[in-house]
Amino acid sequence: MKGQRWVKFDEVLRAVQERTGIATNKQSLVGARLFADALFQDIFARVMAGEQVNVPKFGIFKPTTRKQRRVLNPITKETIQLPAFTAIRLQPPKKLKRVEGVE
Repeated sequence: MKGQRWVKFDEVLRAVQERTGIATNKQSLVGARLFADALFQDIFARVMAGEQVNVPKFGIFKPTTRKQRRVLNPITKETIQLPAFTAIRLQPPKKLKRVEGVE
């Protein structure tokens, strides 16, 4: 998308801290980052173990299996076999599926 701005995760954490009234010093930012990292690690571990994780108002993290397939190595131009693997899929809620002004 044209004109899209990338936001750093720490910027999101600071905005949440300000909105919720949680202390905004550097120590609390480190605590917020540790909490968020632990949260995502737990979600990913559960999904990779075959569970679905529902985060209300954000979406459902689901495991999905990608089939074995042949791919082209762009450097050597050699066809190689990519084995089947499990990936993580995020199914957003209906409210997030369509954002006004974004196609």
